[in-house]
Amino acid sequence: MLSLQRRTLIVHLKISLNTALNRRPDIEYELGELMKLMAIYKLISENVGAHQFDGEKTSPVKTINIVEKIMLSRK
Repeated sequence: MLSLQRRTLIVHLKISLNTALNRRPDIEYELGELMKLMAIYKLISENVGAHQFDGEKTSPVKTINIVEKIMLSRK
């Protein structure tokens, strides 16, 4: 994971399970799978020093703007 941290910019959008399901009602994962994936992503992002932000009330356009700023700040 440390190797990944040095080479890769990682952004973790923190949202609730309900928000994920509302945004993607046709999501390809079963509920249990999605819950596990969200927990795994949270653990990985904490261990690799990912940029994290609360996307609960952030529109898709605003989310893209935030990610762009994070990417540009690394150059």
